Amino acid sequence: MILMSTDDEHYMTLAAQSVLWSKRNSLSLDPDDILDLSNQIRQEARLFKEASEAIRKRPERSSHKKMDYILAQLKDEHLIESYTEAKHLKLDPDFVDLLRNEILRRGINSLVYIREEVI
Repeated sequence: MILMSTDDEHYMTLAAQSVLWSKRNSLSLDPDDILDLSNQIRQEARLFKEASEAIRKRPERSSHKKMDYILAQLKDEHLIESYTEAKHLKLDPDFVDLLRNEILRRGINSLVYIREEVI
């Protein structure tokens, strides 16, 4: 299992808290919400890092089982946001395809618009 370093997790948590704190009024967040959300962000980042490392080390399809499991655990809105951001950042095409395939598997592709085209 690949884990984020303690420093990585610390930085991720601080970054999430900083962004959420700056948006607290527009998002109607209290300090407890910010702590909870930053912890959720850190946990999801850890899952994505583990899956990404597994794919990078063993790019054959069988190594994608862990990613498939992780993606199945994501809420629809998180999956859509992840896909949108991955496309925008031009991340690894295999990773983007895994996200896209999960969206299609769930039948939520009508919710995804990227540059006004449905996937």
